[in-house]
Amino acid sequence: MRTLSYAFAILAMITLSTGCEKDTPLLTPARKLEGTWKMTFPVTFYYETEYCDFSTMQLMATEKRLVTWVITEDSADPDGNTVRINMNYVDSDFTILQLCMNSTGITPEVRPMFLTGIINGDFLTIKSGSAEFGVFNFTTDNMEGNWDATTCSIWCQHVYTVQQEFKVYLQH
Repeated sequence: MRTLSYAFAILAMITLSTGCEKDTPLLTPARKLEGTWKMTFPVTFYYETEYCDFSTMQLMATEKRLVTWVITEDSADPDGNTVRINMNYVDSDFTILQLCMNSTGITPEVRPMFLTGIINGDFLTIKSGSAEFGVFNFTTDNMEGNWDATTCSIWCQHVYTVQQEFKVYLQH
């Protein structure tokens, strides 16, 4: 009987610590996002790479970007929680902060980027494949968050913004 009590106690602790796994449905989109969204001024993007020692991210460069998103509905999602995002940008003021082996190790990002957005209430999660590139909150005609994209091939590269500076506005 004592063994059964211990087994029950262990089972209860495991259940409480891991919880029940459920698929939590996404909240209905707070509003439609389709349209052209643009920045009104360039924002600083930071580039870190592992290029110097192939293990530690180091800040290598910065650049300014003026971003435009064209958001369209994803007809394959009947619930309306998925959108397609065509992201393009104009870059300027590329500044090298350090070199290793006469290079920054930065791999230029492809333009335009074809991304997926997952809407949950008034939050938009930006993804490329399974990689998440940021979570943005939105209202009727503005959206803000931090771009945060890490990609890896031979070495990894991290491109990001800070302090919610990434802001785009719906064009009317």
